[in-house]
Amino acid sequence: MSETAFLAMSAFDLVFYEAADSVHGVSWLAIVSGLILAAIGAMLLVRSRRRSVPGLGRAS
Repeated sequence: MSETAFLAMSAFDLVFYEAADSVHGVSWLAIVSGLILAAIGAMLLVRSRRRSVPGLGRAS
């Protein structure tokens, strides 16, 4: 697992569990911010893999 994916998952876990521990339960803000962090991590992971694997880069 790459550092970026690990950081994204850690951030998601932190936000999710902090929200779950709150009085109001899981808030929409926590869910949305967690998904955004996960999406950013996935995009960075895909970009780093594209650079390292020939043939998966730009199609031009």
